[in-house]
Amino acid sequence: STQYLKSCGIDPIPLIDSINEDFLTDKYLDRIDHKENIILYNPTKGWKVTQQLIAKYPQWQFLPLKGLNRDQLSEKLYKAKLYIDFGHHPGKDRLPREAAASGCLVMTLKAGAAQFFEDVPIAAIYKFSKSDVENGALQRSLQTIDTDYASHWHDQQRYRSRIRQEKSTFDAEALSVFGA
Repeated sequence: STQYLKSCGIDPIPLIDSINEDFLTDKYLDRIDHKENIILYNPTKGWKVTQQLIAKYPQWQFLPLKGLNRDQLSEKLYKAKLYIDFGHHPGKDRLPREAAASGCLVMTLKAGAAQFFEDVPIAAIYKFSKSDVENGALQRSLQTIDTDYASHWHDQQRYRSRIRQEKSTFDAEALSVFGA
């Protein structure tokens, strides 16, 4: 959104929202020994890609995040190794951040805000174009993650740390704009 506003001649003032702090309080967030071969996904986003992955990776359990209350969502995020989101990202979406904060490795489509490192600060190996599904790049990344999950989980530590700081970042930005 910042790039778009600048292209319109508007100098935007950043105000970063934060996720619900309940997702940031679990004492086990810095461990992965409890993680299972579960891939969570939003069933309303990127279903075609998800269907292809389900067919190619029977060793993984794919679970849609749908119709869950906060406790049920937290439980699923706690157990799962991966959260995939292959939809368009109109902004810094809440669900990928909650998944990351809960210790899931996040993979996205290079679309909308997710294509920008400033919005979703994860390495390119975790971001895919639609053609990456057809040319096998997505599948190769998933195989690499499956073989060495711990190092990939560590690669996204910066993302998790940034999410944990979002509330204080928002507070500082709001103070700078509106004062005390």
